[in-house]
Amino acid sequence: METDFDLAALDTTAACNKPHEFELTHPVSGAGLGVFWSILGKDSTAYRAKVRAFADQSLRGGNQKTSLDDLEARNVDALAAATVGWRSTKAGDGKVILGGEALEFNAANVRKVLSAIEPIRDQVQAQVNDLGNFMKG
Repeated sequence: METDFDLAALDTTAACNKPHEFELTHPVSGAGLGVFWSILGKDSTAYRAKVRAFADQSLRGGNQKTSLDDLEARNVDALAAATVGWRSTKAGDGKVILGGEALEFNAANVRKVLSAIEPIRDQVQAQVNDLGNFMKG
């Protein structure tokens, strides 16, 4: 006897609220870097709240022009909201290194890395958007 399909299995919000960890890779060689990033998905409560806040702000702003820099900063903020951790297997203390500086995990440092290094931002965005990281097919 076939069982009925439970539509709750399609609850992307519940699935995306569970962290997914991935290893950052070199943008040319594809080699793993030993730096692991933990994220929530695009339908997570945190990510959607940030995106909705930006949309609401834009709608209230009327005819104000938004620059590309503003859009990029908003994207960085949304990705930072979806980032719940990082670790490095290369550093003994697990901290991520940027420009020789060991960075503690916190929202300001996440924004700093995502703003400075576009290939990392691109990888984080791709992982956040991929529902397959959070749900079984």
